[in-house]
Amino acid sequence: MGDTLAGAKSQGAIPPWLSRSLKGLLRPRLVGAPHPQLGGTAITDIARSVGHPLRVAVVRADGIGDWVLTIPLLQALESSASVETLALVAPPGLRTLLQRDEQVEFVAFSSATSHQRFENVTSRVGQMLGSSATDALLDGKKHAGRFDLVVVPRWDTDFGQNARAWAVGTGALLAGHDPASSPATSSRERREGNLLAVSVRDPRPAVHEVEHLKALMGSLGLDADIPADYGRRYFGLQPVVRAEHPVRVVMHVSAVERKREWPVDHWRRLVDHVLRELPGSTVTLVGGPTDLSRHAEILSGFGERARTVAASTPLGELPALLDANDLFIGSDSGPAHIAGSIGLPVVVVSPHPADGDPAHANSPTRFRPGGDRTVVVQPAHATHPCGHYCASSVAHCIAQVSLDDVVKACRSVLAET
Repeated sequence: MGDTLAGAKSQGAIPPWLSRSLKGLLRPRLVGAPHPQLGGTAITDIARSVGHPLRVAVVRADGIGDWVLTIPLLQALESSASVETLALVAPPGLRTLLQRDEQVEFVAFSSATSHQRFENVTSRVGQMLGSSATDALLDGKKHAGRFDLVVVPRWDTDFGQNARAWAVGTGALLAGHDPASSPATSSRERREGNLLAVSVRDPRPAVHEVEHLKALMGSLGLDADIPADYGRRYFGLQPVVRAEHPVRVVMHVSAVERKREWPVDHWRRLVDHVLRELPGSTVTLVGGPTDLSRHAEILSGFGERARTVAASTPLGELPALLDANDLFIGSDSGPAHIAGSIGLPVVVVSPHPADGDPAHANSPTRFRPGGDRTVVVQPAHATHPCGHYCASSVAHCIAQVSLDDVVKACRSVLAET
């Protein structure tokens, strides 16, 4: 615990006011002709004005979870008679997951534009002050004239990700959330709202990302009725047929931030509990090749009923692999979002305190996995010196979550199933 507290104290998190000030000063000015605000059935209106069905791009430089939450928008655009072609502009590593149909084009961000995670304060300052927004603008200009409409679905600040800069570079009409609606945006970002042809003013900081997505879809005149298992059709999964068999549990024990990773010894105790208490049950750990050493530490000594597929499962095959199980337990991460979107019972271990800031980027209020069978387990309060959220760079507040807490959540979600 001493190392954990030391990590929290040395985190040196950048104050929000300083972040906004630096971004406002150094973010490149995005220049474009202000567009008249289009309302109502905007997709239909724009298609009528240009005289043909639209070539549409959806752009976000985020990771797996954020893109999974965007799937309902992609499905609605594909189904619209006013849309001729659809392109997804995303980090290159997501191609096999997102490009499920040859009719949908995948456009990879350049490496300089793609969102990256940084481990220390110096790098995070570099992320704010670097040229990534300029790179995004130049990257977008390579696609000038290819699209009639570019949709930027992210609600909050474009910090370090610059999807709006890429969209402006294309010269197409833009649709997205008014950046002035988010309290974390810089003054320069707020002025970029006049570049949007379809501008959604949704000033709710503490609602789920899907609610913001519904507001955007409604402004575009798209059907915003989202089924709980919306990911099944997108990932091409067959209807669920559950036969009687021992419980199959799949776990994802890693995350893009170490503070979101439940400690290894906690996971070991959970695996041991599952194998002892559920006769014939199996445990499968998913992840990437970099997770293999962590998996080996967790699974050591448990035999054939517990295995890892971290080095053998391409990202595009992950939805089907998850769907072959009865329960998902994991970190606040992309695989949890995939599991929730396909209707799998999901238990997520979160570092965000239950009495913390509901509008924080780690808050389950904003970013828990979708679906109607998701339970989030979180500490009741932050661990000193953290306050309204976990500010550590290592597992800290999340260490309060006990084995009993997770087991109770699993029993609850399985009982509902």
